[in-house]
Amino acid sequence: MKKKISLFLCLALAVSNITVSDFSVKAETVTNKVQIASIIQKYINTSYPDKANVEIQSNGTVMVTFSKTPEGNEKYDRPLIFSEILNELKDNNADHTVVKIQFSDGLFKPEELVSPVSGDVNRDYKFNSEDLVLFRKWLLGIQNNNLTGWMAADINNNRKADVADFCMLKQILLDELNTSETEHNAKAEINAINPETITSVEVKRATDKAYTSLSDMQIKELIRVLQLNEQYRKNDSYMLSSADFIIFNITRPNEQNLLLQVHEQHLVINGTGFYTNTTICDMLKQLAVMAIKQKTPWKTDFKSHEVIPLEVNESYSFEEFPDTTITWTGYTYNNRFFDKNGIVISEISDGMKTEKNVMPQGIFNAFSTDINGDGHPEIAASIFNQDEEINGYFIQVYDIFNNKSYRLADDYQQYHLSFKNEELFAEQLSNVSAYDIWSDYDIIGKLTIEDDKLLIIPEVIG
Repeated sequence: MKKKISLFLCLALAVSNITVSDFSVKAETVTNKVQIASIIQKYINTSYPDKANVEIQSNGTVMVTFSKTPEGNEKYDRPLIFSEILNELKDNNADHTVVKIQFSDGLFKPEELVSPVSGDVNRDYKFNSEDLVLFRKWLLGIQNNNLTGWMAADINNNRKADVADFCMLKQILLDELNTSETEHNAKAEINAINPETITSVEVKRATDKAYTSLSDMQIKELIRVLQLNEQYRKNDSYMLSSADFIIFNITRPNEQNLLLQVHEQHLVINGTGFYTNTTICDMLKQLAVMAIKQKTPWKTDFKSHEVIPLEVNESYSFEEFPDTTITWTGYTYNNRFFDKNGIVISEISDGMKTEKNVMPQGIFNAFSTDINGDGHPEIAASIFNQDEEINGYFIQVYDIFNNKSYRLADDYQQYHLSFKNEELFAEQLSNVSAYDIWSDYDIIGKLTIEDDKLLIIPEVIG
């Protein structure tokens, strides 16, 4: 049974758990500026000889100034240097609050540093009981200095470090003592899922009343993303701080159904919460967005103005082109999307290649319709790609009659196709708007080909 501890009780327990050792000092704190400067200079001489100097300024600040690196050398690892100097001062029980570090590109501000380790309050690049003790003292007012590691302490991402974060971090440490088996079992269960054995998957936002069914292709993508996850850190005291989380209901014959909740850094599997990879959660939310917002009618045939079914390596023949067979690959690691009689006619090109075991490209949906008005159908597809050049959705069109390919894509926009009221629409969403993945599309309109360019003719501008 999940423990339900109020925030006040959690803080009360935190107070009662503070021992005499928490208040004890190993040695008198070093506040003498000359001694502090000497400690830092010794570190500089060992780790960065002749690359920095230490001086005591008139206002009492101990300034560490790093010289400009020669052209072609790597830049200084500012966070690492800050962390190492901080640890040197900590090991010598010296006051670090009087120290500032100056680099050639400006003064380093430790309050702007975000540790890559969640819960790393004391900025030593690890999370352990020392962070929890420091955080607890700060909450109780015993530690009066600013908590420079507050961003690492903000585990629930509400832009502040508070008692809720403390309770969550405390639970993480407690769980690490006895949850390795649970975490292993969760990962093993997800990795064992075969999408072919799934009866159905429904998805909704927590605030929605009705579910939306996923297509076969979307189910495969859901399982693929879930199985990419390597991080399962059990957290029984997880709190979904916003109602804006995603619910996936996976139905499997002869096996227990899976109810997944996705929110920020949390993946909740049948009621058991895990801290997990933020990127994985973002990918799952993006998949849900497309399924819920589009609600595209997934057809099972391939006629003009209808949706091409999302299956792998399906071949189609057109009445308009009796000598042509089009093979369509809905999901691929090898860049092959459409081929005509065995010759690739549409793929990711211009150097945007994907190797196996790297994020693959895939066709999210595809349609056959006459876009250029010549009386012959073209194939239009929404394609997802994730690499350095294009990260997101773009539209690819193949003109069968004229044997030409067109693309609508750039670094600053997302493009997607939808089929509504027997008509094909293109939708454009700027990456600025894309930060709110539920925002309306900026432009919705019909596709057209003019002057050998694929364009959207806006009908609704949001």
